[in-house]
Amino acid sequence: PSMALERLAAAVEDVAECELFDARFENDLIGEIVRFKPDIVCVNVKTTLYSRQSYEAADSIKKMVPGAVTVLGGLHASSCPEEALGHGDFVITGEGENSLREFVLGAAKEKIGGLVYKSGGKTVINKKNDPPAVMDSLKPPARHLRKPHYFYSAAGLIKMDLLETSRGCTHYCSFCSPASVYPSKYRTHSPEYVFEEIKKLADSGVKYCMLTDDHFGGDPARVEKICDYIIESGIKIAFFCFIRPFTGNIELKKKMVKAGFVMLSYGAESPDPAQLARYNKGFGESAGFIKKTNAEWLAAGACYVGNSFVFGDADDSKDVIAS
Repeated sequence: PSMALERLAAAVEDVAECELFDARFENDLIGEIVRFKPDIVCVNVKTTLYSRQSYEAADSIKKMVPGAVTVLGGLHASSCPEEALGHGDFVITGEGENSLREFVLGAAKEKIGGLVYKSGGKTVINKKNDPPAVMDSLKPPARHLRKPHYFYSAAGLIKMDLLETSRGCTHYCSFCSPASVYPSKYRTHSPEYVFEEIKKLADSGVKYCMLTDDHFGGDPARVEKICDYIIESGIKIAFFCFIRPFTGNIELKKKMVKAGFVMLSYGAESPDPAQLARYNKGFGESAGFIKKTNAEWLAAGACYVGNSFVFGDADDSKDVIAS
């Protein structure tokens, strides 16, 4: 599912009629948008890999719905706002909920945080607003806007969905693109909010849930409370989450697995201590530390533990890559 578009829609649906379009399920995406006759179209340009597809869609929308204002956003658009502006009327960088709401309500362009636009032939990039300090102030994603034929599954086998419980990270790795959107701003939804969302997912038949968090485990006490709620409820959902690696705290690892957090992934990045220091990883000798962390998660009962690595760094040597 498009968590970003669903959260944006939730932020404005009380002041605007909203419709959600997922290109993966639409045989005639542009035709469906034309049918809706929108005043504003938001396009998610999430990753560099798929940016061309997003730009092509935005270009087609501009051509086929000439009266509509196009607003681009997302991780790639936030990282390359001037490039993105070449395919739309405006770009919103960073977290978009509050800025989009101001935009829809007609606030002056120069007062909307993170807005990128043309003025007098020049590109104007407004300073981003400080992100909401209290995540629970944001409305839950507007999943009810999904069309009946939007069925999200894991390999076509079981119903799946996404869940966002936090934004940002407790750390700042030098290569991390999400850090450009959430720089050193780790914020969380409360355990109560998270559990209410999990109950909704369970009630809808979800059996597999991917967390969109960059670092689910930034607040161990919060994680433990979420797990307690899940275990006490008897809800059975398999969760996948990204988390920073840590050793010890075996009881928390066991509790997370018992609650359903059986699939995890974290960055090992490189076996080279000098490389890890350049990346600002926050841990030194990688191989032993990562192997120990992996072993602890597997002993706790996790069924999948993923390690990600960065290859092709400008300072990589053949020996480092070979190792």
